[in-house]
Amino acid sequence: MSVNAKYIYPSAIKVFLMASTITLCLSACSDDASDLGSDWDTLKLISFSQPLVDVDQATTRSITLPDNYSVFSDIYPQASSEFATIHAYLIANDAVSDEGNFTFNKDEVVKTDDGVITQTGWSSNISVKQGTDYYVYGFMPASLSASITKNNGSYENKAIININNLDAVSPADVCVVTGVKGFDTPITASSTTGSVDLGSFSYTGQAKDNNYIYLLLDHLYACVDFEYTLDEFYSTLRQIKLRKVEIAATGSKKHNLTVTIDGNNTPVYSVSDTETSIASSSAVIYDKEAEAENIPNTLEGYLSVPGYFKPELNNQFVVTSYYDVYNRKGDLVRKGCKAVNKLSLRGTTISRGQKRTVKCTIIPTYLYVLSEPDLDNPTIELTTE
Repeated sequence: MSVNAKYIYPSAIKVFLMASTITLCLSACSDDASDLGSDWDTLKLISFSQPLVDVDQATTRSITLPDNYSVFSDIYPQASSEFATIHAYLIANDAVSDEGNFTFNKDEVVKTDDGVITQTGWSSNISVKQGTDYYVYGFMPASLSASITKNNGSYENKAIININNLDAVSPADVCVVTGVKGFDTPITASSTTGSVDLGSFSYTGQAKDNNYIYLLLDHLYACVDFEYTLDEFYSTLRQIKLRKVEIAATGSKKHNLTVTIDGNNTPVYSVSDTETSIASSSAVIYDKEAEAENIPNTLEGYLSVPGYFKPELNNQFVVTSYYDVYNRKGDLVRKGCKAVNKLSLRGTTISRGQKRTVKCTIIPTYLYVLSEPDLDNPTIELTTE
């Protein structure tokens, strides 16, 4: 797949390619790379991933990417930006030199009318030294409890990342870095050419203001995407504002992931999943208590609320939706409504990087005659695709 350094369009599969300008500053060093000397510089990030593959259902540019990768900002899946962070390990001389975070802010992404990215939305706290050879590994979100060790005695294009105490369900799209590529020009420059390859993790620090890195990400979790809509007739009478959505997997346990990365082989990584004896917590996958959003009716579209879960999880999901009811004049007529739905994905195998779409239609609770109490106490009907 060829990707233009200026024009990025969404594609359709399971990994995120993130286009971002990120500054990486080593945690043991000053936050300002200028304090480190002329041979240190901030590392700018350009990140990419594959979109999630819906189990029910291109760009021309001088940067060549693996098939189905897109710029992160174009397929940004998070309900909350706090989980759009990458923790990166920098390896130098076969040891962890330092580590830090890349942070994404979708509100800071800037594009021209014809799709040219001028600001990628990424920032960081990591710096690199000119002439130093690194290997770069990492995972998302940065808040996970994780550690890195050598793979068969070496960090040379390989490593082992241990991620511990993961809940079976999560508001975060858990990912691992599967490839990196360094450039000395930004994504907006027409001179930025080359290929970003899966399984290549090396990077060499460049002169000041010339440090740009592309990251490839792959999903470690599967996704269930709840599409909230309002019954067409009901929408002529009431408005619904969604405040919070919580998901739980009944009887599930926390688990630990061991991600073994070996860029010299195909596939680039493998995952070992070990269940613990600790009960898994529920996950708030949508939280807009301060600024609840209107749910569109079936003709207008839907409000997407993605949640993530351990692949091939066979437990029954319990989905709790919290919302308020308004009349068409915008007056609050019922506050703090709660709908509890059970959802089973048994019989469907959903692997890492895949998603199941579930339509959540809000309807009034009446049979033949619509009374005021029924009108203001709607229910949610789930339909899987």
